[in-house]
Amino acid sequence: DGKTVSVDAELLCGSFPGGPDISLYGEKDSTWSQTEEGFIFALPGVGPESACAMEMRFLAGKSADDVAPGLLDEFDDIHALEDLGTEIVAGRAMRCVHGSGEAMDWTARIADLPTGAVAFVMCAYPEAENAVLRMEACLETMELAEND
Repeated sequence: DGKTVSVDAELLCGSFPGGPDISLYGEKDSTWSQTEEGFIFALPGVGPESACAMEMRFLAGKSADDVAPGLLDEFDDIHALEDLGTEIVAGRAMRCVHGSGEAMDWTARIADLPTGAVAFVMCAYPEAENAVLRMEACLETMELAEND
């Protein structure tokens, strides 16, 4: 709708286990935590209209085409999986798939790297449109750097 919103942001950084370094700007009160496979990033807020989270993981030796068809099924019982093809996110071509689960909508964007793929899996309640837009804005600031 052409509206812009200003938020306080902070730089979030880390290294995927066995994979690249990642950085992105997240809203100041967002949650950023490391897991065995990567990172969880969640926006601040209470209630279904503001709930939005993203899991990021490095998949060594895999490609976006390898993982896209079944990735969302690892998170929920997905209904009506839709392959959205390639999107440009943060200057990178990413394979994108979308599906609806039991209560939440799920979108995966997967970037190919020489050593594997990085998957960004976002989940949100259907009524969380504004939160999804905020999360996508954070993802647009993402940078990946391969380790030597």
